[in-house]
Amino acid sequence: MSREFSFNRASFGLWLALIPLLAVMLFWPVNTRSLRLGILICLFGIVFGSLTFAWKRLVVFTALACVYFAITLFLFLPGHPPDDISEFQKPYAKALAAYDGVPYVWGGQTRFGMDCSGLVLKGFQNALLERGIFTLNPFLVRGAFDLWWNRTTADEIGKGYGGRTIQVAACSSLNKLDSALLLPGDIAVTTSGVHMMAYLGNNKWIGADPGEKRVAIFTIPETKNVWFFTPMNIMRWNKIHG
Repeated sequence: MSREFSFNRASFGLWLALIPLLAVMLFWPVNTRSLRLGILICLFGIVFGSLTFAWKRLVVFTALACVYFAITLFLFLPGHPPDDISEFQKPYAKALAAYDGVPYVWGGQTRFGMDCSGLVLKGFQNALLERGIFTLNPFLVRGAFDLWWNRTTADEIGKGYGGRTIQVAACSSLNKLDSALLLPGDIAVTTSGVHMMAYLGNNKWIGADPGEKRVAIFTIPETKNVWFFTPMNIMRWNKIHG
C-alpha cells in the first residue's frame, strides 16, 4: 500500500467523520457560541472536502460546484424585508406549538431540549427560514441565521433585542390581561427578565417551563402556574435583521 493511498484513505475517513459530528452538534441541546462556530467549521470542511475528493471526477465536481455556487449566490442576494412583519404571527405560533412536550434544558434550542428563550427564538427562526426558502427571499433566510447566531436571553428580548422587538402592553398578571390586545406570537417577558412565554391565540400560551420540566401549553385562566401571576411586559417582533 503506497504512502499516498494511505494518506488519501485517512483524509477521506476524517472527512466522513465530519458528517456525524455535524449531526451531533446540530441536535445538541445547549446552544453556545463555540458550538455554533464548530457547526460552521464542520460545514466548511464538508463542502471543501467534497470538492477535493470529487476533483478527478469532472461531472461530480461540476455538479457539486454548481450547487454550492447557487446556494452561496442565493444567500448573498439582497432579498427584501417583509412589508408587514405581522404576516409571520400565525406561522410563528404554529412553529412554536410544534415543540410542545420537548424536555426543558437550560440553554437548549433543539428538539432534545429547550429553555424559554430558546423556544421563542427557535420558533421565529423556523418561521423565517421556511418562508424565506419557499418565497426565495434570502433576506428572511439571513434573518433566521441572525437569530441562530445571536442567541439571546429573555431579559434582552424584554429590552428590545437591538430593535428586533417592541413592547405593546404590560400587565400585573397574564390572567388579567385583555386578550384583545394580543396577536399570535406575542411574547410575555417577566419584568425581572428571568422567564418568557409566547401567545398562540385562543387564550393559549406556550413556554419552556422549568417547573413542568418541558415545553407546555397553558390556557387562560391558569390557576396553578406561578408565571401567570407574575408582572409581564408584552413584546412583539418588530424588525428582522437580514
